[in-house]
Amino acid sequence: MPEYRSKLTGYKWGDVTCKNCNYSQFGRLNHKKHTCRHCGEKFERDIKPNEKIRYDYNGLLYFDE
Repeated sequence: MPEYRSKLTGYKWGDVTCKNCNYSQFGRLNHKKHTCRHCGEKFERDIKPNEKIRYDYNGLLYFDE
């Protein structure tokens, strides 16, 4: 399902884990900052080393594809 959603919206989708409560949620990977749907706290997601990020502009990540 993430590949269909990515084609329709233009964003890259995947699992994002909250740093505060370890709740895993489905979110846009193009955004660095997220809000947890479980505890309500804002957090910045961990970027994995295998993600091919071209550049970061105003908190949005642009990927090589």
